[in-house]
Amino acid sequence: MAVSGAKLGQGGVVRVGRGTSTITFTTLVGVGDFSFPSRTVEEIEVTSHSSPVGTMEFIPGPADFGSVSFTLDYVEDNPTDVCLLAIEASRELVQLGLKTRDGDEELFVAFLSKYERGVPVKGVQRSNVTFRVSGVVAP
Repeated sequence: MAVSGAKLGQGGVVRVGRGTSTITFTTLVGVGDFSFPSRTVEEIEVTSHSSPVGTMEFIPGPADFGSVSFTLDYVEDNPTDVCLLAIEASRELVQLGLKTRDGDEELFVAFLSKYERGVPVKGVQRSNVTFRVSGVVAP
């Protein structure tokens, strides 16, 4: 670790949990850069005739965690590919675990909204993956 406290990002983990009573996790292999969901709070306008000095008034509404997108190495029929294809076909909600190299894992409820496999003429085969976050898993 640097004097500033900055840390190397390499070594993060993305995993997907499936099941109802017993959750079985699959660690996704070959994941590139990923970011944790960005929480956005909806703004609800509550302006009325009694709002002070003709100003608009707002209150916070529900939070939206957005999506988590990343690329990964595409290897046909490996456990990562099989898992993502099954989730895509079932359209199920899963637990999405995101962890930094030496941090605690954060778990989200999500569904797979995109699994796009690419086969370039030159270069490594990669997939683009997007999970839409529906909420957080209670600790």
